Amino acid sequence: MDVLVFKTDLTQQHLPLLTHTLAPLGGLLRWSVDWEDCDRVLRVESNDLPSQVVIRELEQLKISCEELT
Repeated sequence: MDVLVFKTDLTQQHLPLLTHTLAPLGGLLRWSVDWEDCDRVLRVESNDLPSQVVIRELEQLKISCEELT
């Protein structure tokens, strides 16, 4: 299992879009957002889901997304 962590500019209004976008991604196990963190950290648990796929999908929704290492 891989854990991917991203800095985002997500808002509560993005949740329906985010759920709809992430659900069909192959290998996705679960995801969560830390709403109390100023970086709105998105944590994705997956089996072989490349971080570039998550970044691309969020950027298509006009959501800023940067992988944290």
